[in-house]
Amino acid sequence: MPGFAVTHWFGLVASSDMSDAVVNQLAQAVRGALAEETIRQRFEEIGFAAQASTPDEFTDKVRAEEARWKRLIDERGLKVE
Repeated sequence: MPGFAVTHWFGLVASSDMSDAVVNQLAQAVRGALAEETIRQRFEEIGFAAQASTPDEFTDKVRAEEARWKRLIDERGLKVE
């Protein structure tokens, strides 16, 4: 489809009742790990471009992707078979 690019990404998710303190602690640990050169290199070796984000940035990413795919599904009239 012209103008439609697909990229792969992944992130960590948690239960909505997890405390902000724990979420932030995990996010900081991930950012710290991704800042380490050996970990970044390993990700690059397997074809990933590691990019850390804040919990709010990741939430925004997930919501934007959901809206993007919903729009495509609705425009094309796609149905699960």
